[in-house]
Amino acid sequence: MYTDLSYCTKRKALGVVSQLWDLLGLMAPVTIRFRIDLQNLYQWDELLPPEEKLKWQKNVGVGDLVLEIDGNRKRGEWQMALVEEVFPGGDRKAKIRASKGVYERPIAKLCLIATRQELDREQNETLVQHS
Repeated sequence: MYTDLSYCTKRKALGVVSQLWDLLGLMAPVTIRFRIDLQNLYQWDELLPPEEKLKWQKNVGVGDLVLEIDGNRKRGEWQMALVEEVFPGGDRKAKIRASKGVYERPIAKLCLIATRQELDREQNETLVQHS
């Protein structure tokens, strides 16, 4: 376990807290203090810088392979889908094609598996191997 805090940064503090594995919860009275202190290190309601905001907003594009997040199912049962269209605007929705049809979903309910470029590259590599 990493314990040298002579040069303490937020990253190191997070690393120390992340290394505390307590399967049975016996150390909870001690670890909770670390977690609360770590939470206080960050300004959680601070606005993201513009470049970071763009990274979070542009999470899917046309042709990308996604998982449709469904709170009523286990993660292993989520449906795969292809993004057919992305609608700009405040509600950020996408039209997806899944096994149960074509419909719109909020982008926040989609989890990117592979971009269109990654899928194209894999398909080209597969074609080259079989020729």
